[in-house]
Amino acid sequence: GAVAIPRELRHWFENRARGPDIPPSAERLIPSAPIVVLITIDALRFDILDPKYRHVAPNLHEMRKNSVYFSQARSSGSDTRFSLGALFSGRHYSMLTWTWPRSGRRPTLERDLLPRFPELLQKAGVDTVTAVSLPSTLVSKYGIVRGFSEELEMTFDKKYRSESEEITDRTIERLKQQGARPMFFYTHLMEPHDPYDTYGKRPESKFEAYLLEVSVVDGYIGRIRRAIAELGLKDRTALMIGADHGEGFGEHRIYTHGKTVYDIMVRVPVMIEIPGVAPRTVDD
Repeated sequence: GAVAIPRELRHWFENRARGPDIPPSAERLIPSAPIVVLITIDALRFDILDPKYRHVAPNLHEMRKNSVYFSQARSSGSDTRFSLGALFSGRHYSMLTWTWPRSGRRPTLERDLLPRFPELLQKAGVDTVTAVSLPSTLVSKYGIVRGFSEELEMTFDKKYRSESEEITDRTIERLKQQGARPMFFYTHLMEPHDPYDTYGKRPESKFEAYLLEVSVVDGYIGRIRRAIAELGLKDRTALMIGADHGEGFGEHRIYTHGKTVYDIMVRVPVMIEIPGVAPRTVDD
């Protein structure tokens, strides 16, 4: 109460606990039976969308050309749990109730009862589906993501060279089944996370190995984009690509992630491909 809040910012500080829900926009970007597909890619650095890496990730670069691209996006943390917890709850880390197990297991939000946005969508009659890539983190019981009417659990059979291959297959199969109802679909692809698989090649550095993993996940993004078009769903589908955090390769003497909040850790690529919406770059 003692802080003087500037007039132009006061509406952000209003107590809305007893206020009515904010109504949806009158104009819909996708008129009927919309499908929103959100894919987060683990540890995807923002500079992967620099033109010099087009050969590494041609599908992501092609999508950027056709999307609303947010060049200055930041995640809410440099750890998957913290950034995705914030994304799905719309609240910062310090506003959530974290459970820190004594067993040494990583923290969860299983006791945090605030809503996650898939819960709100489900109540509004939207099919909410997730293809689970991290069963130790991204299932309902841990509270990081919650409110999905369908959780597609993977088998991760050894015949798959990559778990994302199965996720991509299941994602496309589920899109085939979607009728005239609206749907929100979410999955998280793990390839760029360390340790980096070299697929039998001999990269000159860890960063080169990382780029190999980015190329692999880029192929799966390409498959999903093509499937949306081939299934006749392009006119009703918004495809959103983001990342949970970045990845360090010696910047500020930091490697991998989860240790700092320098830009190399929290600046992430975010792009949204929406039918009928003109591509542009948002630098805010």
